[in-house]
Parts: sequence; C-alpha cells; structure tokens
Amino acid sequence: MKTERKRTKKIKEELGEKKAQREKKKTGAEKAGEKALEQKAKEEALKNEALDFCRQLKERGLTPFDGASIDFHRKRDPVVFIPRENPMITAVRKEELLDFLEANNVRKSLSTRCFRAVCHCFNHCWSTA
Repeated sequence: MKTERKRTKKIKEELGEKKAQREKKKTGAEKAGEKALEQKAKEEALKNEALDFCRQLKERGLTPFDGASIDFHRKRDPVVFIPRENPMITAVRKEELLDFLEANNVRKSLSTRCFRAVCHCFNHCWSTA
C-alpha cells in the first residue's frame, strides 16, 4: 500500500514537472510574439516620426527631393521613402522595386547602400527607360 502511494506520488510529480516544462515553452513562444510586436511598434513609431519630420520641413518652406530615397538591406526588403504631397515610407520586395518606382512615377533615386547587383540592375533599367 505504501509503495503504491509512493508510485502515485512520483507519477504526479513527474506529470507536474512535464506540465511546468510545457508552460515554460509556451512562455518562450509568447515572449517571442511580444518581442515581435514591440519591434513592429518601434518601426511604426520611427515611420511616423520620419513622416512628421518631413511635414515640418515642408511647413518651413523647404522643397523635398523630387524622387525616392531607398535603403537597401542584405536580409530584409528595401525601404522606400517618397517625399511628395503625401509622403510615403514602405518596404518593397526586391523583385517588385522597379515596378513600384515606375508605378509611383519616380525618375530619380538616392540609395543608402547599393550592392553591385542592385547597381547593375538600376543602371541597366534606368538607362534604357
């Protein structure tokens, strides 16, 4: 009888430990989700700050660049800033970048990081346009 109680107690303890381990895994996944939400909120705040800064410059009578500013990244999509009447900041897939620029009637561009493949692509496509 005592050995049976000990076995039952031991089984319950093992189940409790397994349950605790599962909860730790869930909290790790939840932390990752929270971290992603925080990162997204930071990016949105920076985007809004940049757009607000652009509006302030326009209010002071400064004329914006007539084109697009493109920030290239190795592992992420390029970020495009077009400072027109309604300024726009957006991430565009690399494969869709030229179509996006043409659709927004962009004729000039500034780039912050220009890799060889991108330079070649821009030189070829813009010189033939």
